[in-house]
Amino acid sequence: MKRLFANRRTILLLGGSFLIGIALVFLFYRFDRDLSPLIHRLGFLGIFATILLMAIMSVIPFPSEFFMIIAMQIYGVWLGILYVWLGAMLGAYASFWIAKHFQFSFIQKKAKSHHLTTFFHLVDKYGAVGLLIARLIPFIPFIVFNYACALLPEVTTVRFLWTTGVGILPYDLGAALIFLGVAKRTLIWLIIGAIALLAIMVTAILVAKRQPHAIKSS
Repeated sequence: MKRLFANRRTILLLGGSFLIGIALVFLFYRFDRDLSPLIHRLGFLGIFATILLMAIMSVIPFPSEFFMIIAMQIYGVWLGILYVWLGAMLGAYASFWIAKHFQFSFIQKKAKSHHLTTFFHLVDKYGAVGLLIARLIPFIPFIVFNYACALLPEVTTVRFLWTTGVGILPYDLGAALIFLGVAKRTLIWLIIGAIALLAIMVTAILVAKRQPHAIKSS
């Protein structure tokens, strides 16, 4: 019964987050002509705020894809994705540092509740390469992955940072190509971006399924 209520709460939380995200994107596009020039006039302060907001969204359980769309609309595809990447890196490190230094019991429970046996096995068997492969598995939420890394003593700060930086790039670049295809109404970029994202996810899942403990969707 408790698990049923927990699942319902998770579904409601995710559904609510997506609705809020869609509403934010809609409102931004509604007032884009006024907001984008205003943010550009802020200069470095606007860039700093963009990176900081992305970092916060990487620490809390909120889908950052919606903010990614807004950032690319404001700063253009490539600068927008760069600021999103920097913010995600900052948020990932913050999550990792908090979990590493404080070892809160709820963090350990949260990480262990997301069927991370394959993740632990990949890191134990392949080290940094396994950590990089695990980062590409779509079934592990970004925030949970960051917390789980802190539970493993062999995952050093340097190893965590470079595998995170490389591991999130394919998704960011794929999302950028899809956005470029939609914004420029160019079908080829939309197809390339979608195929790239799909290929990355399928490859990571196939590698994970070859492990003794196949990962399960949460």
